[in-house]
Amino acid sequence: RFGARRIIIAGLLGSATVSLMVGYSQHVVILVILFALNGLFQSSGWANNIKALEPWFEHAERGKVMAWWGTNQQIGGMCATVMAAYLLAKISWQSAFIVPAFLVGGVGILVMLFLPIGAKLPKEQSASIKGPTYWSLISNPFLIALSLSYFCLKLIRYSLLFWLPFYFNKKLGLAADVAGYASVSFEIGGIAGSFIIGWLSDRYFSYARIRLIMPLMLVLAGAFYCYQHYADQGLLINCFFMVVIGFLVFGPDALISGACAQDIGGQHTGSVAGFINGVGSVGAILQGALTAYVSTTWGWSALFYVFFIIAMCSACLLVPFVRRPSLSHVV
Repeated sequence: RFGARRIIIAGLLGSATVSLMVGYSQHVVILVILFALNGLFQSSGWANNIKALEPWFEHAERGKVMAWWGTNQQIGGMCATVMAAYLLAKISWQSAFIVPAFLVGGVGILVMLFLPIGAKLPKEQSASIKGPTYWSLISNPFLIALSLSYFCLKLIRYSLLFWLPFYFNKKLGLAADVAGYASVSFEIGGIAGSFIIGWLSDRYFSYARIRLIMPLMLVLAGAFYCYQHYADQGLLINCFFMVVIGFLVFGPDALISGACAQDIGGQHTGSVAGFINGVGSVGAILQGALTAYVSTTWGWSALFYVFFIIAMCSACLLVPFVRRPSLSHVV
C-alpha cells in the first residue's frame, strides 16, 4: 500500500527509538507498552524486505539469494547475543538496549539514503507479472499449510533463541555470560544451513521446494529425539547438537518465509510474506508460555520431546503438497 522502502525506514527508526526508551525506563507497565511497540516496528522488516528484493532476481536464483540474505537473522542474532551478554556482564542491562538503538537507527538512515525509491525495477518484465488476487492467496490450502508449518518452525526457533542461554545456565551450570556465548552455536549452524539448503533448493528443487523442506523437518525431529540421549555429556556435545539443529531450522525457515513467498506471491509478495510470517509469529508468541510451562512442570528433557512432536507436525502439514509438480502453480 505504501511501498516497502517507507515501511522499512519507519520500522528501523521506530524500533531504535523504542529500544532507547526501554534503556531509560523502569516501570513495568511502561516496559510492556514499549516492548509491544517494538514488536510492531520489528514486524515491518521481514515482509517488506522480501517485497523489496523480489523484482531484482529470477525465480531460479531465489533460493540462494534468500539464503544469503536470510543469514541476517542468524548473524544479527549471534551478534546481538554476544553483545547483550557482554554489556549485561560488564555494564548494565540498560546498555543492552541503548547501544543497539544507536546501531539500528544508523542502519535506518543508511536505508533512507541508499535503498532505491518507488517502483523503479531493474527488470521491466517483473512489473508486468500479475499473480492471483490477495484473497484467493490467503484462502488457498497450500498457503495455509505452509503458514501453519512455519508456525511450528518459528515456535521452535524463537524458543531456542530466547531460552537457550537460560537452559545452558540452569542445566549445565554455566555462568550467565558463558551460557550466552555458547548459545551462539545455534546461529552458527543456522548460517551454514541457510547457505547449503538455499543452494540445494535452487539446484534441484527450484520448482518444488516443498520436496526439500518436508524431509528436512523430519530430520529436525530426529535431531531433537537423539539430542535427549546426549544432552548430559557436556558443553561440546550440546553445542554440536545446537549447530545441527540450527542448520535444520534456519535453512527451511529462509525457504518458507522467503523464496516460497516470492514464488507464489506474484504482485502480492509482500502480503504473502507478511501472512506467512504473521502466522509464524503467533508461534513466537506462544513459545514463551509453552517453554516455561513444560520446563517447570516436566523438566527440560520433556521440552525437547515437545520440539520433536512440533517438528513432526510441521512436516505432516506439508505432506499433501509434496507431489505437486511446481510451487508456482499451486495458487
